[in-house]
Amino acid sequence: MKKAIVVISLLLVVGCSESSRIYTQEQTKQSPTITASQTRNISRYVQRDKWYSGGTLHRAKMKEWSQASYNNKLATASDFTMGLLKVDGIDLMTVDIENEIKPMATDLVEGLDAANRDGIADSLDAAEVAATIWVIMKSGY
Repeated sequence: MKKAIVVISLLLVVGCSESSRIYTQEQTKQSPTITASQTRNISRYVQRDKWYSGGTLHRAKMKEWSQASYNNKLATASDFTMGLLKVDGIDLMTVDIENEIKPMATDLVEGLDAANRDGIADSLDAAEVAATIWVIMKSGY
């Protein structure tokens, strides 16, 4: 399943064009991209010394994502995951961070890493790639 997610994610990232991004935004009421205010709101649920805190890649391009530490990627991916769950209408107070968020964030890191394995997506926003991968992942969770 994970290999299929990675392969499909890579194909989607490489094949995305401006027109598909516009179509997606027109078809949804809320873009799955996480805003800075959503990230700030999520911070009240987390403790600063945990694996899910301290991510700094929210506005990074994929090139920066690829060069970052695993801990920074995982913390950022947990923010993405929690923000996207919130956009999907999930009450974050009912979600188990260790047993639900961490596996999803780990899969998101793997998908983002695979999407730019050869630098093919260096210029794309990590948050947009994460949102694309999220759409695929969500069907398996």
